Amino acid sequence: MKHRSVRAHSAALLYARFSDALDRIGIKLEIRTDFDGLAHAYEEGVERPVFPVFDPELSDVGPHNGFWICGWHNDEIVHVQAMRHWYLGDTTLTDHLARHVRLYCSPDSPIAPSKTLIRGDNSNALSGHGIYHGQMWLHRAWRGQVVQNMPLGRELLPKMAFLIAILTGAPRFIFGMAPYPTAEKGILASYGYYHNDLAALTFRDAEGQAQWYETILWSTLSDIDAEIDRTIQRLDLADLHRQQVVTMTQPAAPTRQYRQ
Repeated sequence: MKHRSVRAHSAALLYARFSDALDRIGIKLEIRTDFDGLAHAYEEGVERPVFPVFDPELSDVGPHNGFWICGWHNDEIVHVQAMRHWYLGDTTLTDHLARHVRLYCSPDSPIAPSKTLIRGDNSNALSGHGIYHGQMWLHRAWRGQVVQNMPLGRELLPKMAFLIAILTGAPRFIFGMAPYPTAEKGILASYGYYHNDLAALTFRDAEGQAQWYETILWSTLSDIDAEIDRTIQRLDLADLHRQQVVTMTQPAAPTRQYRQ
């Protein structure tokens, strides 16, 4: 594993490059810990309530165990995402989700925690300090934008959250969840998730009927290190390529003609 100072240096370098790129397109990011503000911004943008895991009225979330990112364009909020620290000790992520499954779905969802099934094929090997990542939203006007050769909503912004997590601590893993069809398409890999248990959660109602399936996604600290290095190399290669193209396409300097 990398030494902490090396990891922090690489994360800070990449964060600065991303921040500069966002500044150029007019998006300013703000790191906040007022989760009532997240609840309001998410409901305004998505027209749905945040999950209880990020709602201070429904769970113990606040400055002591989480943060959220607010993206501004002019005076309008155009982006949010959030992270919450969990200190699991020897408890596995599978056990944690079984105990707190109601935190990870909409409060008005017709699910019965006692009926929900969790298949922890690989997530039952995860324990210790984990961070949950969720509530990702980007205003429709910005979807499809490409910044630093990366899709803004599907890659650059999620990576910003990973970088902030690394710069403010060193979790053993970062995890998230996604509906099974979405995860099956591989979209979440661009966020930075290296592993998954496909359709590991079966949310059921009180009658035991399956309502939907969720995939558990995660990256370990070593995975995040590798992704940071890979992204920096990718950006450096892109910068070098652009410089080469500019050099090759510049007109040759005029040659002075001399009479014999």
